[in-house]
Amino acid sequence: MGRLDPLVRRRHVGHQLRRYREAAGKYQSDVMGAMDWSKSKINRVENGVVAVTTVDLLHLLRYYGVDDEESTRHLLEAARESRRHSNWSEFRDYVSPEYYSFVAHEASARMIRSFQPLVVPGLLQTDEYASAVVGSYNRRTADVVKKRVELRTRRQVVLERDERPALCFLLSEAVISFRVGDARVMRGQLRRLIEVAERPGVTVRIVPFSYGIYPHWREPYVLLEIEEPANGDDAGDLVLYLETPRGELLTSVASGDETGSGRRPSPCPTDWLDDHVTLEAEAGDLELTLGKLHEALARVSA
Repeated sequence: MGRLDPLVRRRHVGHQLRRYREAAGKYQSDVMGAMDWSKSKINRVENGVVAVTTVDLLHLLRYYGVDDEESTRHLLEAARESRRHSNWSEFRDYVSPEYYSFVAHEASARMIRSFQPLVVPGLLQTDEYASAVVGSYNRRTADVVKKRVELRTRRQVVLERDERPALCFLLSEAVISFRVGDARVMRGQLRRLIEVAERPGVTVRIVPFSYGIYPHWREPYVLLEIEEPANGDDAGDLVLYLETPRGELLTSVASGDETGSGRRPSPCPTDWLDDHVTLEAEAGDLELTLGKLHEALARVSA
């Protein structure tokens, strides 16, 4: 069934069950009575927070009137896979639930689009740069810093896969102007950006200061296009991950809701995608980006 992380499969199963419930005209209160579940459990299952057993899944499908054998078989297979340990389980205690889920979705994505206003995206950070960023939080212990840097390094395997996703990174010019660590650390990071920017299949663009203000210019975000198996076909989902001073947020087109600590109305991922594509088209070409990167490298090398 492909390369999807168990956490992503769990989210897919939950979303599909909600769609079946709504198509059957059932409310959560109906399911509470039929399954002897609490409303909290229904929400956790439908939001992909917890996995559903195959026994409960079959009961739900019968209750919703789903009798298509192919659909049932594929959903059962996805449910079984969703109960396995995530590939990122060892990092669960070192990051937020939102970030933990984000990493699983990132590793399962067919397209990754990222914007960063101040720091280099985690997928492109050198170890020394990552250590400087992660270690800048005074309340983090040395063990937490070590594990979080290890996680960022592990995530970068996606760049080296034979069948890697399409990748697009938009960085404000502030990212390469704002020094992280000492001059040696910045030189290493800028050389890394130059190397990645010249790779085929990877887009790196520096949005110049002269471009002015644009949508979401202050908020770091990542957009992930996910292939999810549904009825034997790939039914894509678009996931948006946001980091703000008010908290983290992970939402998607399929979920239509918010899973995060920010407690604010959920943004629409497709709107953010449209804004990202527009910015990418207008931010300039590779030659402009490489020029900006070499200028920044010259400044820290002087």
